[in-house]
Amino acid sequence: MGDHWIQLKPEKKDDGAIEWTMNYLGGNGNSPSTYPVIKLAPKEGHKLTFKIANPAGLSINFDPSMVPVGTDKIHNAFWIQQNTKPPKAALDGQIKWVKVKPTEMIVKDDNSGSPIVLMYQINFVDTDNPTVKVTPLDPEIRNGGGHNIFPTAAAIALTVTLVVIAALGLRRFARGRPGKPPVINVSGQARRRRMSKSVKVEARTDGGGPIDWEIDGKKAKESKIEFDKGDADVTVEFMLQDKTNRKLRFHPESPIWIHENEAGQCPPAGAKDAQIEVVGCDDKKLTLVNKNAKECILRYQLNFVDDANNGEACDPEFRNGGSH
Repeated sequence: MGDHWIQLKPEKKDDGAIEWTMNYLGGNGNSPSTYPVIKLAPKEGHKLTFKIANPAGLSINFDPSMVPVGTDKIHNAFWIQQNTKPPKAALDGQIKWVKVKPTEMIVKDDNSGSPIVLMYQINFVDTDNPTVKVTPLDPEIRNGGGHNIFPTAAAIALTVTLVVIAALGLRRFARGRPGKPPVINVSGQARRRRMSKSVKVEARTDGGGPIDWEIDGKKAKESKIEFDKGDADVTVEFMLQDKTNRKLRFHPESPIWIHENEAGQCPPAGAKDAQIEVVGCDDKKLTLVNKNAKECILRYQLNFVDDANNGEACDPEFRNGGSH
């Protein structure tokens, strides 16, 4: 099951209205046209965790009330239906369950059947001013579909654009050495094959010293993950094994930076490439899809934070052979 974390940050404007900023996997927006789309990989269920990050002076919570829909009751915090924005409380059959806490809401998406567009609205309350209506947030979700574990599956979903993991270049994130970013080479014409890779990312430290990173048992700077010509839409799962005492986890908003670069330069902060699609990220696992579609070198950096929110990063190398 894929896990997704979405941060919702409210800001009170001069006229008293609330403006929302939505952050997801490094993308952010503050209007329906700019809210990042949550993209769910097909053929599996997903869990979406929405968290409110209140600034000082604000106490905005998810709406805790329950409202009737037909013979049932649903959480008023989350309305969702197919194709059009819900004008009133609604819950599509793709959604298995919703759990609401004051500043955290978790939605279980079974992601079944054919791809569909689901429009949703999140509703809030101001606990300091309960009579004041808080501006709802209404982004779009597209479901990739295809998950058949539950006969009446539920899924919020978003269209998955399969992309390539070309080369990921990891270096020290906030402190430490920059290091050589990873590389992926893509080339040639070949029969397209769907593949998957599981990559172990191990963090060790000697006392309070710098972190020693290993990728599948090799030092990060010696690691090269090869993508053969003909392999297309490769799912890659980076599995973090933290053997430090710092409680490392993938950065929830920017777990990877990546750009196409043959000169060996590390990607700038926030860099993205059309070949790479992040389809899931939780504390210990980052899932991407590598389209492996053209000959190129991509440099990448995996980003982590510790229990004190200090940044760290790792720098292996990827080589992409191309799919056609």
